[in-house]
Formats: sequence, structure tokens, C-alpha cells
Amino acid sequence: MEHEPLARRHAALREAARTGLLDAGTPVAGFIDVTGVREAARELRAAFAGPAPILHTFAVKAASLVPVLEVLDEEGVGCEVASPGELELARAAGVPASRTVFDSPAKTVAELRDALAHGIAVNADSPQELARIDALMAEGPTDSPLGVRVNPQVGTGSIGAMSTATATSKFGVALRDPGAEDWLVRQYVERPWLTRLHTHTGSQGVALELMAEAVGVVYELAERVNREAGRRQIDTIDIGGGLPSTSRARRPRPASRSTRSCCASGSPASSTAATRSAWSSAAHCSRSRASSRRASSTRRRRAGAASR
Repeated sequence: MEHEPLARRHAALREAARTGLLDAGTPVAGFIDVTGVREAARELRAAFAGPAPILHTFAVKAASLVPVLEVLDEEGVGCEVASPGELELARAAGVPASRTVFDSPAKTVAELRDALAHGIAVNADSPQELARIDALMAEGPTDSPLGVRVNPQVGTGSIGAMSTATATSKFGVALRDPGAEDWLVRQYVERPWLTRLHTHTGSQGVALELMAEAVGVVYELAERVNREAGRRQIDTIDIGGGLPSTSRARRPRPASRSTRSCCASGSPASSTAATRSAWSSAAHCSRSRASSRRASSTRRRRAGAASR
């Protein structure tokens, strides 16, 4: 018996041939398995279901088609954008600002102003971008959740060019460089409006254990910020990275449940009611509420389980 996803694809190709969609003038066509997309989104959400609110966002660069973004929006999946063009595609698909995250290593002042004016979540990629946001915050308040991208420097996956948490990766604040962590903690303590931390380990070729280690490193940083700030300031960990998938299998699908379990081992907070977590099916992942007394006590009890 033919596997259901393959059967759908073969049926689509047969129908395209029967109706003359493919001819000498149109020798190539692209097809989207909408049912498969919906199933993947539902599996992802089910894998991360729990007492804490979760937002999943899909990297627009992975499929820059408004109809695809509309389908994902219907399934409760938001958009991660890295350019003004991608942001416009998300808007065209009707994705609300509350389910949109703006990540880019080179955001202009105009792009940042637009995002902050509409309440879109923004992660600063560098000290220079943080300075731009400082200037914009001086102009007036915003509803945008704001954070900083950090490089936890946990190592390289099997595809070096797509690994973004190495010792020399150019994106984010390199956490283990001399003085970097202390500097970053000061930035948060001085800016109560910085309420999240973002990390991105890589897209494909990254073992789940490496992703979990990065989550653990950033979770510990969030705990330190909250302790030194004397308040529950960081409430979100934004985890970026493409989920590993079995692309050669008959039914390629992100390892959603395995990823959820692995992240729980890397960040004990992700298994508590204080967690706010999200994971995306393409290149952007999650949000986890980082600090509470319950999370802290859980971390102490399970310190040996953290993959660090």
C-alpha cells in the first residue's frame, strides 16, 4: 500500500498532467502538500502542548508564499521574518503582529521603528542594534517584546556552514568571549524592557542534544539576569533553529516530540507550569518563560539532567 503522503503527491502530479498544467510552455511546476503542512503544524503544536502558553513561528524564508503562510496562520503558527519583504508577506497573509518575530543581523533604524510601532517582537543581534533600539525607545513606549540574540558557543553541527553557535559564529553576542556575559547582564539590568533572550543553534545538521545544550546555557543566563535584576524580568527564551528532519524517509517530518523531550532535558524550566515555550517547523523556534521560584527549585532538583 502506498504511503498516504506519497499517494497525495502522486495524485497531484497525475492531475497536473491530466489537466495540461505541465506542457512545453510550463515544463516545471512547484507543488505544496497542504494536508502535509497542516499535519506537521498540528504535530508540532501537540508535541509542545502543556500548561504554559506556546507560540510557534515559521521562517518566512523557508517558503515565501502568502498562501502557505495563510495555511500556517490558520493552524496557529506565526511568522519569523528577517527582512522588510518577509514582513510584508506575513502581513499580506494576515498574520498578526502578536505572532510575528523580527530577526535579522542588519536591521535598519526605519525597519526597527516600523516593528516597534506595530508591536512586533524584536531580537537585537548586536550591541549596535541595541543602541538603535535605545534611541527609538527614547522616542516613546512600544508594545513590542524585546530581547537580544546570544551565541551560546556550544559547538558545530554536521553542516558547519549552517551552524550558528560555534566559537566564531558572527550572529548574536558571543556569550563565552571574555567579559561578554557580564556586559550582557548589565544591559538587561539597566533596561527593564528587555524581557527575552534569543538563541539560534543552526538550521539542519544540528543534533537535538546540541540544541538542548544551547537552551540550557541560555536558561542559566536568564536565571542570572533575573537574580541580579531582583525581578522576574526575562520571561521568554526564543529558541531558533531548523528542526532535524528525515528528508530521505518516505514521510519526512520534523522530530517534534523528540525535540520537545530533548529541550526539557536541557532546560528544566521547560517542564514547569512557569514555562512559555515555542518551536517553529522551519528555522525559528521557541519562547520559554524562564524564571520563577518553581522553575528555580526544579532546576536545582534536576541539575544533573541538564545537558551542559
